[in-house]
Amino acid sequence: MAIKLPNVDHYEILGLPSCEELKNLTIEGIKKAYKRKALELHPDKRPDDPHANAKFQKLQFSKDVLLDQFNRKKIDAKFSEQFKQSSARKPESEQTEQDWRDPDWDSDPGAEERRRNAWREFLKNHPYRKKKKKNSLLSLEFINQVLIWVSMALIMIVTRPNQIVEFQRSKYATIYGGICPSKKVEKNSMVGGIW
Repeated sequence: MAIKLPNVDHYEILGLPSCEELKNLTIEGIKKAYKRKALELHPDKRPDDPHANAKFQKLQFSKDVLLDQFNRKKIDAKFSEQFKQSSARKPESEQTEQDWRDPDWDSDPGAEERRRNAWREFLKNHPYRKKKKKNSLLSLEFINQVLIWVSMALIMIVTRPNQIVEFQRSKYATIYGGICPSKKVEKNSMVGGIW
């Protein structure tokens, strides 16, 4: 008896898991599952559910389909094909490098190590990854120079309050990279003084 099979999971309707283990399921196992589920879904047990009758008819139809050996083989073949297709390709979120890599890619035993080394070298030499090395001696010289001219400017302000101290770029700025206080020569100041 060939029944036109709708696209439903008859194993799931009977409360059985639909997987490869169902090939070993006997007719007695199907009947036990039907009885267990029929006690739950029987319309007399669920008078308040308006869809109880339809659910029970679906359950009976699934039992009849699975008890028929011809239809059961068709369903098992369909599930087996769907299982193979679903296990052959994972969803993109679960794919790993091994899923899409060319099998000949790893034919050389040292290829993986060479690829890793090339990748590390690329990351190490990438312009955004490079850390600029600071020359500590140069930065100490700059700090020393700044401290000297700030302290000299403060001394000048304390000793000569009426003179304005201006800062301008030194002619030695390219050599030392700094800024020096400008020289202000007064009539009464010493020529060989600090400034």
